Amino acid sequence: MRGKTRVTLALGTLGLGLIGGCPANPLTIETKFPLVSSLGQFTVEANVAMQQTGVARLNNGGFNIGSGSVELSPADISIAVASATGGKGSVNFQGTSVLTVTVRIDDEANLGTVCGTGDEYGPYNVTLDENFVPVSVDPNQFTLTQTTRDLLNLGRFSLCVEVLSPVTGTVTVDSLTLNLGL
Repeated sequence: MRGKTRVTLALGTLGLGLIGGCPANPLTIETKFPLVSSLGQFTVEANVAMQQTGVARLNNGGFNIGSGSVELSPADISIAVASATGGKGSVNFQGTSVLTVTVRIDDEANLGTVCGTGDEYGPYNVTLDENFVPVSVDPNQFTLTQTTRDLLNLGRFSLCVEVLSPVTGTVTVDSLTLNLGL
């Protein structure tokens, strides 16, 4: 079973969280890309992939994005495990498990097919502790393709976020981090 939702995101001008910059290296801007609940919140069944799609906007402030990556942090992910009675509760679990998150980006006109045709970033493998708290992401970032950079420079694109959870419940991905070389 796959869920799909269309949503439009609007973001302001890129914040100037300077990562580095000197004549030998381009200036890199780190900016949080928040996901609204209809794009980043998933009601999941164990081991069933769920997808959400939407159109996003990004104001690059007139800068040309020449390089970059998309990053996912464990701090931006949360899981509420469903109990055996259908409500939220705790599940007894031994060891660790892995949640996967995959992001795809495509032209705005391709919203209906972005999950199958967009540039793929992931899967991000999110290690969960015994309480299903995200503790690490490996790999935690992927380099943006030229096609994605061109779409970010245009300022509008379609986005697909897919999660595959080892448990039934609610998974929330609050945001992605864009590291953009100008």
